[in-house]
Amino acid sequence: MSTGGGTRAGDGPGGREGCLAVLIKAVLRTGVQALHPGYGFASENPDLAEVREDHGSTSVGPSAPVIDRLGDKVSARALMAEAGLPLLPGGVEPAAGLEEARALAVETGYPLVIKPMAGGGGRDTQVVRGPGEPAAKYRQPRGKAQGLFGDNRVYPECYRAAARHVEIQVFGDRLGNLVHLGEAALLGAKAAEYTGAGTFDFLVDDTGDFYSMEVNCRIQVEHPVTEVVTGVDLVRERFRVAARLPLELSQSGVAPCGAAIECRQRHGPRPRPPADARPGRGVHRSGGTVRPSGHGLLPWAPRIGGQRPVAGQGDHLGPRPRAGPGEDAPGTGRIPRERSRSAYEHPLPAPRAGRSAFRRRHPHHVAHRGPHLTGAPRMTIDQTPRATGSTTDVCVIGGGPAGLTLALLLLRSGVQVTLVERATSMSREYRGEILQPGGLALLDQLGVLVPAAARGGYWLDGFQLVERERVLLDIAYDRLPAPYNRLLSVPQRHVLAELLDRCHGFDGFRYLDGHRLSALVEEDGAVRGAVAEGRAGPHTVRAGWVVGADGRFSKTRRLAGIGADRQDVFAFDVLWFKLPQEEPPGRHVRVFRAAGRPVLVYPSYPGTVQLGWTLPHKGYAEMATLGVETIRSEIARAVPAYADRLARHVNALSDFTLLDVFAGRAREWVRDGLVLIGDSAHTHSPLGAQGINLALQDAALLHPVLVEALRDGDFSAGRLDAYALPRSRDIDQVMKTQTMQAKAMLSQGRVARVVRPRLAGLVQRTPIGPKITRHIALGNPAARVRSDLFAPG
Repeated sequence: MSTGGGTRAGDGPGGREGCLAVLIKAVLRTGVQALHPGYGFASENPDLAEVREDHGSTSVGPSAPVIDRLGDKVSARALMAEAGLPLLPGGVEPAAGLEEARALAVETGYPLVIKPMAGGGGRDTQVVRGPGEPAAKYRQPRGKAQGLFGDNRVYPECYRAAARHVEIQVFGDRLGNLVHLGEAALLGAKAAEYTGAGTFDFLVDDTGDFYSMEVNCRIQVEHPVTEVVTGVDLVRERFRVAARLPLELSQSGVAPCGAAIECRQRHGPRPRPPADARPGRGVHRSGGTVRPSGHGLLPWAPRIGGQRPVAGQGDHLGPRPRAGPGEDAPGTGRIPRERSRSAYEHPLPAPRAGRSAFRRRHPHHVAHRGPHLTGAPRMTIDQTPRATGSTTDVCVIGGGPAGLTLALLLLRSGVQVTLVERATSMSREYRGEILQPGGLALLDQLGVLVPAAARGGYWLDGFQLVERERVLLDIAYDRLPAPYNRLLSVPQRHVLAELLDRCHGFDGFRYLDGHRLSALVEEDGAVRGAVAEGRAGPHTVRAGWVVGADGRFSKTRRLAGIGADRQDVFAFDVLWFKLPQEEPPGRHVRVFRAAGRPVLVYPSYPGTVQLGWTLPHKGYAEMATLGVETIRSEIARAVPAYADRLARHVNALSDFTLLDVFAGRAREWVRDGLVLIGDSAHTHSPLGAQGINLALQDAALLHPVLVEALRDGDFSAGRLDAYALPRSRDIDQVMKTQTMQAKAMLSQGRVARVVRPRLAGLVQRTPIGPKITRHIALGNPAARVRSDLFAPG
């Protein structure tokens, strides 16, 4: 910032470091009372803040120690993690090299983004979409970061393609008072002992989960938007804090209302620029001060006649926030008349900048209209999020097979249920498509099986292990009692849709989709409900019982502080992919073995064959370096019948989906007011198609115990021991069986190749064979629906 003959940071040699040197010299030479560091690198540099403080200048911003903790992403991420804020999967420490980044990708999955530890705003990041990407994508950000920021450290992080960037403004004074403007983001601010204005950056993905990204130790660049919707003069408050005055704000006095959009107009090189126009350079010729004006417009950066744009900073005419909603709300295809009149005074294509003609001539400017933006212009009601609440008998977290099945069973027993589901669709790719006879029987008793199958699926006769074109093991389900003596390959969304349709038929059902669990309500050591965050704000559900059915990475389990033990002895990886069917659907789930790793094959609706190539745990990174052609040839060795289709339809590593397969168990399943079921309690990945079937059985076995506890008003953990203790023993047995199966089918050694055929024959000829078949197919014991507990009608 400068006026008159003062020193300008842009005059310094040597880029960023040169600019900072000029600023420090200016502070020492002029003895200024206060220095505002602006919005760029100076605001992120603790050295400048330290110089100001050491020489008696007031720092308009946080102190040097705070900038030191938060300006560096290594220490900032560590601090946010300690404060309990969620981070995107990735490295807290910088990646030492290419191999370390690739190793982390195996843990987190692709795509991955390589980001500089210094800087911000997404500059000079690289998205790596698969292990086959060139090494330059890992190295390029390091070189650019060194040139731009003088710091070549980078770190890898999961990339969320459909995520939104959310900035939250916080204010803290030197007396320890902290407020947020719009959303709660005070955990990190308190942990850092923050003073002044700070901007906490988050990502919100398409499921509603949010992740802490970084902290900018300054006021928002787009702070006029926050000022419009809150009515707070943020710049004034920032200088009050710098003057060691207490905040005039209180949290109860901050009430965001409505919405605002900030637009930045750029000066083009010609009145009607071509599609590839870029901001121009040179002296602005218009005389006097050019100041946008009009209803709802805030002049932020007026141009003065004769002023020259600062090199490298772009040529902004300034952002122009406009409050809404109103007759000329942003996005309606019109520009407010006052704004158009102001725009006519500049040599810009502005008179039609917001109209359809401009959009037709320059489609690339408006091509991206994401799902979070398209509906905004139509939202003309009060959009202020408000906390709401409700009361129910049971709150189920997670709308998967276990959660929806339990919800339907409870509703049919006269129990009120609220179901919280973070997703807004039933899509479940590569998830639980094989229904075993036990699962078929349960769904049929609920009236769901026939309509779900009618939506589309394939009936299968059993399971086969094939090695070198020889069937070693044939588990035929025709020995089981009809009609549930087959398997059903059906998209999980078909089953979930039918379960949900039936739940909606009960008055006592409430479905909160698009809601993310954010907290458990606890009183006197017992869980008494849950808080779910949706677009309309937080909703608190008070309930007699909370049921965690939200999958193997259960947030319910995490919020309850319940640990989980992972059994890596069972772990392996699976590369899933699909090929078009070019023959009638097969009648079995098959595991093919040749010289390479086993390949799981079964028909998948509609009209595809789903294949899963098994690999050692964390073994994909090594295979990926060999390229997609090598992987194709390895798979084709096991399933030569699919070699041609592999060559035609699998052409890139992105055609695969990598899944981490493991078994695990929560250390506790039941607490006062809380119970975990399905993968939340015990994770069972694909081998044997156990996951979805065990989840359905959990719901059926918990149902009668939970209904009786509710009728007696007993919400103690001990009351559910009648479910948890025997079910725990059953799960232990299933895990042992699965581990034996995994070792038998996946082992690569010479001994295994010799023993496997003999063992398979022994299993089929002895009484243990039918017992294993029945155990896998039905569970032990076979669960059944307690329809005697259903309410009349």
